[in-house]
Order: sequence, then C-alpha cells, then structure tokens
Amino acid sequence: MVKSSPVSFRFGEDLLEQLTKESRKADLPMNSFVERALRRYLGYISLVEKLDMVTINKGTLTFILQKLTDDEVVECARDSAERFYESVSFLDGEYTAKGVLRLFVREFKDGGWATVEFVNEGRAFNFRIKHSVGMKWSLYVSTLMEEMLKRAGLTVEMKRSAGLVTLKIPSDVVMDI
Repeated sequence: MVKSSPVSFRFGEDLLEQLTKESRKADLPMNSFVERALRRYLGYISLVEKLDMVTINKGTLTFILQKLTDDEVVECARDSAERFYESVSFLDGEYTAKGVLRLFVREFKDGGWATVEFVNEGRAFNFRIKHSVGMKWSLYVSTLMEEMLKRAGLTVEMKRSAGLVTLKIPSDVVMDI
C-alpha cells in the first residue's frame, strides 16, 4: 500500500465543478477520483507525450485491422517492436523484460485499452490482457510482446483469442511491476 499525505490545491470553479460531477458519476470520493486522474495523467498521458504516440478510437482501430491480412498485422507488430525497444530503453535507461511489462501495463491499463491482471500460479504468473478489439488486435499484441520480450532475453508461453492475450511469465520477472 502506498502511503498517502494530505495536501491542498486551488482549483478554478469550473474545474472543481467538473471534478465533482465526474467523481459522482464514477461513484468515487473526490480524493480517490483526483488521485486516479493524476495517476492516469502521470502514467499514460505523459507516456503518450514522451513516446510521440497518438490515441485512436477502438472502432477505428478494429476497422483498420480488419483490412489487414494476418501476415500484415504480424509485420506491423514486428516493426512496432523495433520502435518500442527505443522507448523502453529511453524510459528505463536499459532494456529489460520488467521494463517491457511495465510499458504494456501503463499503455493498456492507464490508456483504457484493456484490463490487465497478473494471476499467480506459483512459480509463474499468467499476465492477462482482456480487450474488446478482436482477434487481429490479439495477434498484434501477442506478436509485439513476444518480439519485445524475446529481445529482452525472455521466451514466454502465449495464448490468444478474440478478446484475451495470456502470457506465462516467471515470478521473478513480475515482481515490482
């Protein structure tokens, strides 16, 4: 559990009104909602800016992916792996399997693309990425992660379906993510 400390901020009335409205809609206390918003900003939004990424509507992404053959999706994922190599190295100062996983957790979870969970199975964890973008997205994500983790020296067991990508990862790699 992260230790919390009291702090106060001054917000413009329009922003305070919007925060109040959104926290009620999310059924969260204002403090929890503001903390979640700041964590998301410091996690995903700053990541998008640092890595020169753009956001895209899920429906648009699904439409584009359906126009590609499986081979083209795999080629795109492998090309992306090259660019993400530089991103992980830039963010962490080195390229490791933990750094790759941290990047994906931030991108998917904080970006709202997917539900990410680690399920402890003793000596290994199942890293599950649940999404609603379809089989081509699963193919892209699984290929991208496989290429990136392989480059970090980690070979993983992987399964995919239209809404789920699962990777079996050794416990020592998952610690502190």
